[in-house]
Amino acid sequence: MPQMGASDTLQLAIDNLLSPPVLGFALGLLEVTIGGDLRLPDAVYQGLSMYLLLAIGLKGGVALRESDLGDLVLPALAALALGILIPLAAFLALRLVTRLGPLDRGAIAAH
Repeated sequence: MPQMGASDTLQLAIDNLLSPPVLGFALGLLEVTIGGDLRLPDAVYQGLSMYLLLAIGLKGGVALRESDLGDLVLPALAALALGILIPLAAFLALRLVTRLGPLDRGAIAAH
Protein backbone atom coordinates (compact mmCIF):
# COMPACT_ATOMS: atom_id res chain seq x y z
CA MET A 1 0.00 0.00 0.00
CA PRO A 2 1.58 3.31 -1.03
CA GLN A 3 2.16 5.87 1.67
CA MET A 4 0.40 9.20 1.48
CA GLY A 5 2.44 12.37 1.37
CA ALA A 6 1.62 15.58 3.20
CA SER A 7 -0.04 17.08 0.13
CA ASP A 8 -2.20 13.96 -0.34
CA THR A 9 -3.26 14.12 3.30
CA LEU A 10 -4.08 17.83 3.02
CA GLN A 11 -6.11 17.26 -0.14
CA LEU A 12 -8.01 14.40 1.51
CA ALA A 13 -8.78 16.61 4.53
CA ILE A 14 -10.02 19.42 2.26
CA ASP A 15 -12.18 16.99 0.27
CA ASN A 16 -13.71 15.63 3.47
CA LEU A 17 -14.37 19.10 4.91
CA LEU A 18 -16.08 20.18 1.69
CA SER A 19 -18.33 17.10 1.51
CA PRO A 20 -22.10 17.72 1.57
CA PRO A 21 -22.73 16.18 5.04
CA VAL A 22 -20.02 18.30 6.68
CA LEU A 23 -21.14 21.45 4.88
CA GLY A 24 -24.76 20.76 5.85
CA PHE A 25 -23.73 20.35 9.48
CA ALA A 26 -21.70 23.58 9.35
CA LEU A 27 -24.62 25.44 7.77
CA GLY A 28 -26.98 24.16 10.46
CA LEU A 29 -24.53 25.16 13.19
CA LEU A 30 -24.20 28.64 11.67
CA GLU A 31 -27.99 28.96 11.40
CA VAL A 32 -28.45 28.07 15.08
CA THR A 33 -25.59 30.37 16.10
CA ILE A 34 -27.11 33.42 14.41
CA GLY A 35 -30.52 32.58 15.85
CA GLY A 36 -32.35 31.68 12.66
CA ASP A 37 -35.47 29.58 12.54
CA LEU A 38 -34.98 27.54 9.38
CA ARG A 39 -37.50 24.70 9.13
CA LEU A 40 -38.45 22.30 6.41
CA PRO A 41 -42.14 22.05 5.61
CA ASP A 42 -43.70 18.90 7.09
CA ALA A 43 -44.37 17.39 3.67
CA VAL A 44 -40.73 17.83 2.60
CA TYR A 45 -39.51 16.44 5.92
CA GLN A 46 -41.74 13.36 5.66
CA GLY A 47 -40.82 12.78 2.02
CA LEU A 48 -37.12 13.08 2.72
CA SER A 49 -37.42 10.70 5.69
CA MET A 50 -39.23 8.11 3.57
CA TYR A 51 -36.70 8.45 0.76
CA LEU A 52 -33.75 7.96 3.12
CA LEU A 53 -35.34 4.95 4.84
CA LEU A 54 -36.12 3.32 1.49
CA ALA A 55 -32.66 4.05 0.11
CA ILE A 56 -30.93 2.60 3.17
CA GLY A 57 -33.22 -0.45 3.15
CA LEU A 58 -32.71 -1.12 -0.55
CA LYS A 59 -28.95 -0.72 -0.33
CA GLY A 60 -28.81 -3.04 2.67
CA GLY A 61 -31.08 -5.57 0.96
CA VAL A 62 -28.90 -5.65 -2.15
CA ALA A 63 -25.79 -6.09 -0.01
CA LEU A 64 -27.44 -8.96 1.88
CA ARG A 65 -28.54 -10.62 -1.35
CA GLU A 66 -25.00 -10.54 -2.69
CA SER A 67 -23.50 -11.90 0.54
CA ASP A 68 -22.85 -15.52 1.38
CA LEU A 69 -25.05 -16.92 4.17
CA GLY A 70 -21.96 -18.03 6.09
CA ASP A 71 -20.69 -14.45 6.17
CA LEU A 72 -23.94 -13.28 7.79
CA VAL A 73 -24.27 -15.77 10.65
CA LEU A 74 -21.58 -14.38 12.98
CA PRO A 75 -22.58 -10.69 12.62
CA ALA A 76 -26.26 -11.61 13.05
CA LEU A 77 -25.52 -13.60 16.22
CA ALA A 78 -23.34 -10.77 17.54
CA ALA A 79 -26.10 -8.24 16.89
CA LEU A 80 -28.63 -10.48 18.62
CA ALA A 81 -26.35 -11.01 21.63
CA LEU A 82 -25.63 -7.28 21.94
CA GLY A 83 -29.32 -6.50 21.56
CA ILE A 84 -29.95 -8.63 24.64
CA LEU A 85 -26.85 -7.83 26.71
CA ILE A 86 -26.88 -4.03 26.39
CA PRO A 87 -30.44 -3.55 27.73
CA LEU A 88 -29.74 -6.04 30.54
CA ALA A 89 -26.56 -4.20 31.49
CA ALA A 90 -28.41 -0.87 31.34
CA PHE A 91 -31.22 -2.26 33.51
CA LEU A 92 -28.73 -3.47 36.14
CA ALA A 93 -26.70 -0.25 36.01
CA LEU A 94 -29.85 1.83 36.47
CA ARG A 95 -30.68 -0.29 39.52
CA LEU A 96 -27.35 0.70 41.04
CA VAL A 97 -27.40 4.42 40.25
CA THR A 98 -31.10 5.34 40.47
CA ARG A 99 -34.10 4.65 42.66
CA LEU A 100 -36.39 3.96 39.73
CA GLY A 101 -38.83 1.08 39.86
CA PRO A 102 -38.34 -1.99 37.67
CA LEU A 103 -40.89 -0.84 35.09
CA ASP A 104 -39.16 2.54 34.61
CA ARG A 105 -35.69 0.94 34.54
CA GLY A 106 -36.91 -1.53 31.93
CA ALA A 107 -38.39 1.23 29.78
CA ILE A 108 -35.20 3.29 29.90
CA ALA A 109 -32.98 0.25 29.28
CA ALA A 110 -35.09 -0.76 26.29
CA HIS A 111 -34.53 2.60 24.71
